[in-house]
Amino acid sequence: MVTLADFPKSFCHYVTTVHAKMPVQDGAASWQLPHRTEWIGYPHRVGKENHGWQIVRQMLPRLIKRVSPLAACGQLVFQMHMTVPTRSVSVAEARQRILDELPAQTLLIAASKRQSDERIEAALKAGQRVFGENRVQEAETRWRQRSEVIDGLKLHMIGPLQTNKAEAAIRLFDVIHTLDRPKLLQALIRAVEKTGQPPPDLFIQVNTGAEPQKGGVLLPQLQSLIDLTRQNWPGRLLGLMCIPPVDQPAAPHFALLRRLADQQALAACSMGMSQDYALAGKLGATHVRIGSAFFGPRQDQGTP
Repeated sequence: MVTLADFPKSFCHYVTTVHAKMPVQDGAASWQLPHRTEWIGYPHRVGKENHGWQIVRQMLPRLIKRVSPLAACGQLVFQMHMTVPTRSVSVAEARQRILDELPAQTLLIAASKRQSDERIEAALKAGQRVFGENRVQEAETRWRQRSEVIDGLKLHMIGPLQTNKAEAAIRLFDVIHTLDRPKLLQALIRAVEKTGQPPPDLFIQVNTGAEPQKGGVLLPQLQSLIDLTRQNWPGRLLGLMCIPPVDQPAAPHFALLRRLADQQALAACSMGMSQDYALAGKLGATHVRIGSAFFGPRQDQGTP
C-alpha cells in the first residue's frame, strides 16, 4: 500500500486505460475500443489516514461518466496504474516535461492564478516568459513592476473579463483570450481609443458545450461576432478559445474548435489545460493554458 508519507509534497501521475467491450450483432465475437485517460492528482487532497488509491476511487464516477458513451451497448473494463514520484517535482522539471509533450509550435502559457512569488520566480528562472492570469487586479499586483524589468515577458488574459476592467486589461495584457460578446468588444475598442495603447491580440471564446454557467459565445452567434471583430477591432483577431465541459471527453470539443478556426482562416486555437494539454497539442492547439501541471497545486487549496 502506498501511503501519503511516501510523497508528502509531490504530485502523482495517474494513467487509466478503459476498454469498451462492444459485442458484435451476431454475438459471435467482440472487439475492444481503448480509451486512455491521464491526469495529475495530489495526495494531500485526502486525509492523513487514507492512502493514494482513494484518490482513484474518488475520481472513478467522473471517469465512468466521461467514457460510458463508448460502451453504451457493451461493458467497460478499467485498468489503472499510478506513478508515484520519489521526490517533489520542481517547476523547472514540470515545465520541461510539458514542453517535451507538446509540438514545437504550441505556446505554453503558465497559468499563474494565485501562485506564490516563490513559484513565479522559479518559473522565470526556468526561462518561462509567457503567463496567463484570470483576474485583472491580481495581474496588476503581480506583474506591473516585473513587466518593467523582465525582457520578453508576455501576459495573457485567460479568465472572464468584465467590461469595467477593459481599460486596465488593455494597459496590461498582450493577448486577451476571452472575448465572447459584442458589448465587451465595444468596451475594449473604447479603451484602446482612450489610452492610446497598442491593441492586444484577441481570441474569441467559444462555448462549445453550450453550458449556461460558462462564458463564451454560442455557436449560432459565433459568425456574427467574428465578423464584428474583424470589421471594428484595430488589432489582430488571432483565433478561437474553448474550455470543454468537465463531464465530457475533450477531444470532440478540441476537434470542433480547430475545424471552426480553419473554416474562418484563423491560425490560432487556445485549448488544453493541465489534464488534457497533450491531447490538445495533437489536435491542433497553438496555445495551451497550464496551471497545476506546471506549478503544482495552488497553496490556497488542496486540489489541482
